[in-house]
Amino acid sequence: MRAQPADAPSMAESLAFAEHLADAARVVALRRFRTALEVRAKSDASPVTAADLEIESRLRMLIRERFPAHAVVGEEEGGEVADGPTWVIDPIDGTASFAS
Repeated sequence: MRAQPADAPSMAESLAFAEHLADAARVVALRRFRTALEVRAKSDASPVTAADLEIESRLRMLIRERFPAHAVVGEEEGGEVADGPTWVIDPIDGTASFAS
């Protein structure tokens, strides 16, 4: 097991922040739920909505503010897994169901 960098957040801090991110995503998802969502197809033919894009953008911003040295990989904007802490974002798991 690799040693954590000295400035790495504790498991409790990471969990609390992940819950904060979920709360931030919920606000966007609820605001856009059952609205006239435009659904587009990505290059792999999977659906994406403005809610997906807004949530991922918001979460990326929050992560950069709190943990600027952490890497972020998102379903919509991509990214690279780093040697250190990496956050992985799937804005809405089940976009097709959400949009319908």
